[in-house]
Amino acid sequence: MRIVCGALLAIVLWNATGCSKEGEARSNRSAPDAAQAAPLPPPSPGVRVPVEERSTPQGFVSEAGTAASTRPKLSPETVPLAPMGVKEEAGGSILDGIQDPNRVKDLEADSVRKGKRDVGPITDELGGGFDSAEDLARAILSGVRANDTKQLHGLRVSNREFSRIFWPEFPQSRPATNVQADDAWFFHDASCHDGVSEIISAFGGRELELVEVQCKKGRLDYSNFDLYDDIVIEAVDSRGERVSIPWATTFAERNGKWKVFLYKS
Repeated sequence: MRIVCGALLAIVLWNATGCSKEGEARSNRSAPDAAQAAPLPPPSPGVRVPVEERSTPQGFVSEAGTAASTRPKLSPETVPLAPMGVKEEAGGSILDGIQDPNRVKDLEADSVRKGKRDVGPITDELGGGFDSAEDLARAILSGVRANDTKQLHGLRVSNREFSRIFWPEFPQSRPATNVQADDAWFFHDASCHDGVSEIISAFGGRELELVEVQCKKGRLDYSNFDLYDDIVIEAVDSRGERVSIPWATTFAERNGKWKVFLYKS
């Protein structure tokens, strides 16, 4: 059973960013009108709070002296929802093919179709993190410039954060799979090491300035966090050459704090 689950994990875990149906945008995620909104009371523990967007998007001037266009920041308002889940009959389960009379009944099989499990609010928060996707991307470029793999790994979610915040919402974590958070982290961590190695191999030591952060597949709307899938960091070097960095593939946001969820080669 563990072998089957491990193989299943290797195939689908890194597509967790494509495991749910397209949903409605949360109404409490809209940025309030700065001129009319009253001060918000302190949030209750475990409740996500709306993120107020800055009124002026951030631009930059490259080291080559070329002014980049001002571009909208990544946010729930600027990134469309991505499709989530597997399109199949509700109630079906990939585990139904296992001929074992003692196997656990897959009571949450429908979570595969929806792309996420039904969970309640949590109190854990992301440690550290950045106030925007663009600030996170600049930190990645700083690590690239320093040729520092440790710095790049320090920008991603920790084992504890993965286990307590993210893993419980993924369909692969439902009891019938018998896949534990530590099993999932093994594959996740290996993928991140491969992705960081790719970044350093391609651009390590190179002076790069941020142009924009693109999210090509869209935003995955979970109950306690958002994942921004298929991230590409566009940058320019001191000679004005434009480069793309596609290996910090998924960003995570919870309550206004951003970290790398997944590096991938």
